Amino acid sequence: MSGAGLSVAGRVIGEGAPIFIVAEAGVNHNGDLELARRLVDAAADAAADAVKFQTFRTETLVSRAAPKAAYQRETTGAGEGQGDMLRRLELGAAEHAQLVEHCAKRGILFFSAPFDEGSADLLEALGVALYKIPSGEITNLPLLRHVAAKRRPIILSTGMSTLEDVERAVAAIRGAGNPGLGLLHCLSAYPAPVNEVNLRAMDTLRERFGCPVGFSDHTLGIEISLAAAARGAAAGRGVDARAAALVAALSSCHMLTFLALAANKGFVVESYEDAAVGHLEKNAAGKLAITRVELHPKIVYGGAKQPTTADLEWLHDKAHRECFIANSVTTDVHVVT
Repeated sequence: MSGAGLSVAGRVIGEGAPIFIVAEAGVNHNGDLELARRLVDAAADAAADAVKFQTFRTETLVSRAAPKAAYQRETTGAGEGQGDMLRRLELGAAEHAQLVEHCAKRGILFFSAPFDEGSADLLEALGVALYKIPSGEITNLPLLRHVAAKRRPIILSTGMSTLEDVERAVAAIRGAGNPGLGLLHCLSAYPAPVNEVNLRAMDTLRERFGCPVGFSDHTLGIEISLAAAARGAAAGRGVDARAAALVAALSSCHMLTFLALAANKGFVVESYEDAAVGHLEKNAAGKLAITRVELHPKIVYGGAKQPTTADLEWLHDKAHRECFIANSVTTDVHVVT
């Protein structure tokens, strides 16, 4: 996260501070407390700063007739409704208390996203240092005010929202207690398509609201998280390291997209090696930023079908548009033969 600082349990989050890494447990424990503990252990072993769960009461969240979302039907089947599924995933007060205790033993911060006022009250009683507001509740202004009145830091996800939605949510939070606030740019798709992520939205949120801004990643792989970290870490130190991370992430994205496009065209790629070079230039704000990347891919094709020059131009241009243009970076591609 970057932007004006936010203090959580003695830890500063924001520009000039180390990135605050959250492991998303959500409801992936499937309602099993032991599995939830194992998720905490995995997050702690990976050196995450915090692990986040979801806290809700099914009867206040969905109607009995609510169907599952399409992505939920794909992963859990269509034999039950939304309410039946959520009841299986719901954790009670006693289970929450045990998770808080286990997180303390493992030295990792526990926090959660409440979906109703009663759930927010439960988390307050458990002494959480931080609240998360999920994207789906960004227009639930009564809930935002209820949580903000507790005067504990809030991280707000902005998936599915307009900038006006975010403005109203931020105003509600600041007007009801003005706790520390951080925003997460988020694309609410599961998985999120790489070419729709638009990391530049982080800049807009930071400039408009003057608070720490981070990224809630729903893409497959780690490349976009690396790019988001590099783009959002606006402190004066570590520019070269952030630049290297961004170049690596974007060139990896280009390679994976290129390989997928080539396979769809019927080309067999036996090997793909690349040496990417990033160019730092000052942006409009006078800060150093990656504006151009040179790619030097060495590609060996197998099979009878070999790409023509026109094929290669199309493949690289398509991958470039999906991975680089969306992040305000241009590319020069020099194919090594």
